This record gives sequence, C-alpha cells and structure tokens, in this order.
Amino acid sequence: MRSVLVVGGSGYLGQSLGRTLGSRGISTYNSKPVPNGLHFDASETRLRDLISEMSIEPSHAVVTYGAINPEFCARDPVGSAQINVHSVIEAMRDAIDAGIVPVFLSTDYVFDGTRGARNETESTCPTTQYGAQKVAVEEWLHNQNAPWIIARASKLVSGARDTHSVLGQWVNDIQDGREMRCATDQVFSPALVDDVARSIVQLIDHAAIGIFHVAGDEAMSRYDLAKTLVETVEDLTPTLSINLTAAKIHDFPFLEKRPLDTSLDTAKLRALDITSFRSMKDLCTDIAREHFS
Repeated sequence: MRSVLVVGGSGYLGQSLGRTLGSRGISTYNSKPVPNGLHFDASETRLRDLISEMSIEPSHAVVTYGAINPEFCARDPVGSAQINVHSVIEAMRDAIDAGIVPVFLSTDYVFDGTRGARNETESTCPTTQYGAQKVAVEEWLHNQNAPWIIARASKLVSGARDTHSVLGQWVNDIQDGREMRCATDQVFSPALVDDVARSIVQLIDHAAIGIFHVAGDEAMSRYDLAKTLVETVEDLTPTLSINLTAAKIHDFPFLEKRPLDTSLDTAKLRALDITSFRSMKDLCTDIAREHFS
C-alpha cells in the first residue's frame, strides 16, 4: 500500500479521497488549501515539477479536478476543454512518464442517455460538451502503452450543505421553504461520495487496470431521490410543509439537452468484492435525522 497522489484534493471527491487514504494520501490544491496539501495550479505548473520535488514516490495519481458544470462547458467549450482535456492529459502524461499509474475520474455523461444500465464494454456516445471532453481523455488513455484506471462515476451525493451535492442543497431548500422542482425523467446511479472514494482506493489496492463504473446500485430519477429525502423528513416532522414538484428535464432552459437515463451497470466493480454502497433510503434517513430531528 504505497502513497497515492490526489490531484485536486480540495474538491468534493478529492477531500473524501484524502480522508479515506489518511497518511497514505498526498493531496494537491489550488485556491482552497487542504491540511498538509501541496499547491498545484494546472494552468501554470507541470505536474512533473511537483512530482520531482516530492520525497515520496506515489504508486498512483488520482486526477479529480476539472470544470464539472455541464452548463459552463456548453457556454465555453474552448475554455472548459483547456481544463478538462488539455491540462488533464498533460498531468496524466507527466504521471505516466514518472512511472505513476493515472486514475481518471470520468462520468456517466459519456453516454447519450437513450437507455440505462450501460456497461464498460459499450461504446461511448456523448451528447454534451462535458461528456465529449471526458471521452477525449478516455480515448487518449486507451492509446497509452502504460497501465491506467478510468473510474466512471454518476451522481455523487452526501448530506453536506456547502457542496454541489443535490441532497445537501435540498436540505437547504426544505429549511428555507423553497420549491424543489425535479425531473422525473432524468435517471442516474447516485452514490455516497465516501463510498466512491473507498471504491477508488480499493481499485488501486487491487492493482486493477481498465474502466470501472464506480456508482450506486440503484437507478433513480432526480425526482425519486428528492422524494426519498422528503418522505424521511416528513416522517420526522409531519407538520413541515415541503414543496416538491415534478417536471421534465427538457423543461429546464439548459444550453444543451441533457441525457435522460445515464444509469450505470456496476457488475464489473462488484465482481472485485469492492465495498458495498449505502442505499439512498438509508442515507436520506441519516440526513433527515441530522437536520430535522
């Protein structure tokens, strides 16, 4: 169990990876410092320079940073590609040159959403700039004569209220009495961010290589996930008025049409005896108890 470099350790998943790895983890940050972190700005610095200054040689480098908002990618495809494609490839090239195995965090948006339960052997077919940028990096890795891991994630969630987790955002909406307007036809495979972090570390410790779908086992619509949280909150506080309304994903004025069903088949991951993922019902129950009991 050698050390692991987390490039983007101040991000949502990066912080969870840092907690999971403990003393094994070496995290980088840009604008938001992390304890014992190393400053790294991909727009100004080469990862090879950081690696050359490290006293410990990690076995893997998990690249988690990027422009993750699909709207930003659609609005600025050139600028977002500079981050999500060019700088990420440069960082992974530096890792490979140093004998370090790159671990790339990809997305369920590499598929078009026309049907769910996609597995790792199926051809990618993105319909958004964000998905296409992730595919570009995946294709680059496929052409490298070196080991690598692609971890395709779906919706990462937790009860944290100051992140992009939809569950944490809905806690704020419920407490502030705001409408929760959620799509019934947008389906994904939500997973607790800490479970995803643990699975990635286990893939590293299994010396796995290739593509793995690191996601939850439940295919759920955004509306159904919100309803699960609402029902658990209502069980605790039946007098609370919660405004959950149903919509279609194409009712929202996105610059690009979002894929509908991007749920993932996780059989390949489960075959490795990877840690089990918490159910959304259990997670929502804990979140409700924390904030509304």
